[in-house]
Amino acid sequence: MQPLLLTFCSQADEDYVELWLVRNLRVAATSAPNLHEVTVTARRLYTSDRAFSSDDFPVPEENWTFHEAEGPRYVVAGIDLAYVYVHGASGAFHCLAKALGLPCEVGVETIRLPNRVMDDISERRGARFHTELWPLEAAFRRLGHPCR
Repeated sequence: MQPLLLTFCSQADEDYVELWLVRNLRVAATSAPNLHEVTVTARRLYTSDRAFSSDDFPVPEENWTFHEAEGPRYVVAGIDLAYVYVHGASGAFHCLAKALGLPCEVGVETIRLPNRVMDDISERRGARFHTELWPLEAAFRRLGHPCR
């Protein structure tokens, strides 16, 4: 099973929602005290057909449509914890910074994709996905930062 991430910049006027499949991640301390960097190896699977603003949330089910990413390939990138959402046990995606109890300003804390969208993605990918903060939870605990 591989974890899923959503990316969405809720502080922007508008942004597309993108769904990523994570292959690997690394959490490392930075030179600043108590600050950490998360680097993921992931591949973009889907992008929303339209951009959303924070005021659009919660988005009605009929407004969620996605298209497959063109030429999906794995990339390695540092992620901003405030604009990355992790798939949780509730089936919703939660702002990673908030889930870790870190201070941040976001316009949207939780994004829930309709069941039909998640079922379609699972069917197309033929894969099962993590529904917890794993493996971030274990990585942050090793660094002495408790997950909430």
